[in-house]
Amino acid sequence: MSILTALLLLASRLPGEVAGPCVLTEGERITAGDLARLAPALAQIPSGTEFGPAPQPGLTRIIEASELRRFASRHGVETAGTGALCVRWPVAPLSQAAVEDALRRALPEEAKVELLDYCRIPMPGGVLEFDARRLLRPGGPSQEQAVVWRGCVQYGPARTLPFWAKVKVTVPRRRLHAARPVRAGEILTAEHFTETDDLVAYPAPAGELATAATASGMESRRAIPAGKVITRDLLAEPRLVRRGDRVSVSVDAGSVRLLFEGAALTGGRRGQRALVENRETGVRFSGRIENAGQVTVQIDEGGKNARKLQAAGALDPSAAFSGHTVGGARRKVQEGN
Repeated sequence: MSILTALLLLASRLPGEVAGPCVLTEGERITAGDLARLAPALAQIPSGTEFGPAPQPGLTRIIEASELRRFASRHGVETAGTGALCVRWPVAPLSQAAVEDALRRALPEEAKVELLDYCRIPMPGGVLEFDARRLLRPGGPSQEQAVVWRGCVQYGPARTLPFWAKVKVTVPRRRLHAARPVRAGEILTAEHFTETDDLVAYPAPAGELATAATASGMESRRAIPAGKVITRDLLAEPRLVRRGDRVSVSVDAGSVRLLFEGAALTGGRRGQRALVENRETGVRFSGRIENAGQVTVQIDEGGKNARKLQAAGALDPSAAFSGHTVGGARRKVQEGN
């Protein structure tokens, strides 16, 4: 607690200790204009002249007659017959309608919000604000689970008080479900899915797919049970090469391109690397998967693949252009420009 707050609390009394109504203020400073409402003699002082700090919201400050006389005297005004005054910063609980209005302002138009409970602590007049970025999704799988959304009442120039509301928030979403059990590694088609229009908890989960077109042709990363909502993390680009596949291998060696068939020792997706083997020579190369059943091997001078080809005789220029076998297997040999 600050020293100023402690002094204000010491100077505060119950409203009943001063006869008559209190001056109501919603500012941080008491002005002559505030006091003139109950002490007309002070109306001779410019209304914006500050008297002192206002009480905290919900508290009452008693201003003794002697304090009023000193204030008036400094501005050349007499306050004969003016007694003590009380100044209060009023507070009141927020209505359900006000809370619901603040919730709707923070949400997208299509969202549906159900207010179950909210903070009943009296608040000063101000603006109730909620930030959609602070709304957490329900912790469990049920879309019906309520969450506590924390906001604040903005009052004064830059002051806030915490506020909370217990809510259920949903939004309409089209979602994709597995129409039947899916095996791991299965290539998916439209027949694997059903599309439904659902109400889901807001904020909606990231990565959910809406239409079969967005998932068709993809490969399942793992087994998917029937009825499960399809999300991006369940799918992957299809593997264009699988272990044991016969693949077409293109070897780029400077101005010479060698084409032959090999066996894939590892699989992968477009852009990934795969290990392929020449069936006749047993020489293995690491290449980049370009398309289904197609692997490109780039030969850098002095690199591992270059040394393997040299060891197999595949980079012998006389062999490259002789039309005979190259590296132990017949290849197409293309000379670059």
